[in-house]
Amino acid sequence: MIDAFIEADLADVRLVIVGAVDAGFAFAVPRDPRIEIRRRVPEDDLIALYRGASLFVYPSAAEGFGLPLLDATLFGIPTIASNRTALPEVGGDLVRYFDPEARDAVATLAALIAGHFGASPISAPNATQQRAQAERFSWARAADDFLAAIDA
Repeated sequence: MIDAFIEADLADVRLVIVGAVDAGFAFAVPRDPRIEIRRRVPEDDLIALYRGASLFVYPSAAEGFGLPLLDATLFGIPTIASNRTALPEVGGDLVRYFDPEARDAVATLAALIAGHFGASPISAPNATQQRAQAERFSWARAADDFLAAIDA
């Protein structure tokens, strides 16, 4: 993500990464005033970050579900995500996908980011799509599906 952001070369765009840096990766975060890493973000601050986001990028290579991706679609944020694990199921048609393991993954992601802030903006989910997404992943529907599975 950071390499793609730097390659996108957007002087007036900030990258805010929420979460801890995985100690398993040997990657030093570059000293760039446009890049900020925020850890242990309180819920109110996280909501403000979502509301202020121009683009949400979720480049994860392995997710059990992808709650931040769901949150981004529910907030109506234009979104790019990897095409791995459950992410396409969660994001559906509301998200642009890329292969994080492709040889050109960084260049592809950089082009998508630069394009969003240039001539090829990524569409944001509209209110109807947001409502459908919220209904699709509601707790009531999950409970109904669970009970139907038990009955079956």
